[in-house]
Order: sequence, then structure tokens, then C-alpha cells
Amino acid sequence: MGDDRIDRLTEPGHLRDTAYHDESLIRKRQALYEFTFPRYVVDDEAITLLELSKARSLLDVGCGGGRLVMKVADHFPSVNVLGVDIASGMFEAAQVEAEKRQLSVKFQVEDVQQLSFPDNSFDRVSALHMIYHAPDIPSALAELKRVVIPHGLVLLTVNSVRSKPALREMKKEVAAFLGGADYPDTTSRFNLENGVEALRRFFSRVEVIPFESRLRLSHSQPYVDYFDSTRDFWSPYPSDESWRKALAHVQQRVDKEIVAKGRFDETNLFGALLAFP
Repeated sequence: MGDDRIDRLTEPGHLRDTAYHDESLIRKRQALYEFTFPRYVVDDEAITLLELSKARSLLDVGCGGGRLVMKVADHFPSVNVLGVDIASGMFEAAQVEAEKRQLSVKFQVEDVQQLSFPDNSFDRVSALHMIYHAPDIPSALAELKRVVIPHGLVLLTVNSVRSKPALREMKKEVAAFLGGADYPDTTSRFNLENGVEALRRFFSRVEVIPFESRLRLSHSQPYVDYFDSTRDFWSPYPSDESWRKALAHVQQRVDKEIVAKGRFDETNLFGALLAFP
């Protein structure tokens, strides 16, 4: 598909039209976490931390397939819920389902760096594992601060730089035999460690809630599928032949550990950043 070296992690057209034209990439990625122990469901943890019983409105930025906002609409019908994403294809199915069930949730296309809402529009604002897609992260954080009420809460979830160390090594190995391809790592742009300082530029107080689990696999396919979900972010975009070799390498690495140790095991570490205006 060409040798252009756009930043596929942040380029809006690529995110909207290719990587996130539908939910398939996200579903493939989320499936891996079914093999984590203890099992933390990001949406459920976010709902607890947002204290929605005290809120009248929620804006979920980068809502993806709408899992969080649909759950909120189900359990907190008095909360006005709005899910926004740069790619309408991500939330189309959820939008149809919400209308069918007459849930109090709406969806629309928005760019986190230029939200269309007035100042102080929402009691709660969430952005789950998505700020690293913003080309200008400070601008995105400033927008989250702008649209939340003075005594509200902004919740972001992010991965730690210490999460999934074997995955980082495999990316380096794949980059080498892809001929020096670049993978713009999501975690390096915004993470549990550097996110606090970034948020403190805009918010008076920031709290960190870490979640640590172990990823344990007895077969390699979920890990291969997860790695496959990163293909759209490599530059240049890998050819089919090259990518088959990449996935075969990942499978061999995981299978080797399963044979040697009985399972593939590594740390999964993410966290919630609670930001108070």
C-alpha cells in the first residue's frame, strides 16, 4: 500500500477512514484482555470512578463502539450521555441499538482538539485509551478542561510504560525485519507515568488509580490477533507477505514460551487518571 511515512497513529484521515472505519480493530484488541487475571473491565472501572449518581451529564470522547455510554445509559437513565468520536463508523451499530432501545444517549462526530461544545457543558468527561491519538495532546487536554464544569471530573485511562514488555520487544524485532519500519508507540506519547504532569498544566488536582494484572495464555492466537491489530499504524504500511512473516514471528515467540513454561505470561498495567478542574 505504498511507502508513505505519515504518522498513522495521529493522522485524522487515516484514523477516520482506515484504522477506525469500524469496530473490528478495537474488538480484536479487546479480546486479548479476556485472558488477564484479575480481569479488569475498563468501562466498568470507569463507571465506578466517575460517580455518576452525582452527575447529570457525561461526555465520552473517543467513544469507539459505545460500550461505556451504552452501559451508563442502561444503569443511570437520568444522566444525559453523549458519545463522540472522530470516526462515525465506530459508533454506527451502537447508535442504531440506542435508538431501538430508546436509551438516553446520543452520538456525534467530534475532534478532541476542537470540541464544538460551550465552556462548562458537562459534569463528567471521559477519554478512555484515546488521548495518544491526538496530534496535539496539550490542546486535547485543554479542551477536556474547557468543557467540564468547575466542580466536575475528567477521567482518562492509559497504559503504563511498564505494561506488556514482551510486546515492546516483539515490535522492535518486527521493525528490524520489516526493513526499518516505524511503529509510533501509543504508550510512549501519553501514559500512566507522563500523563500526570501533562494534566497538571490544566487541572488543579490529579489522582492516579493503577490496575495491575497478569496476561496468561495457553495458546498464541489471541496474542497474534492483538499484534495484527497494530498493522494499520506501521509506516510504511507492511505488504501482505511481510506482515505474514511478522505474525509468524510473533506466534513462534509466544508458542516457544508456552512450550517451555506451560503458558505465556506477562504484566498488564494500566491506570485511571482523575483530573479535577
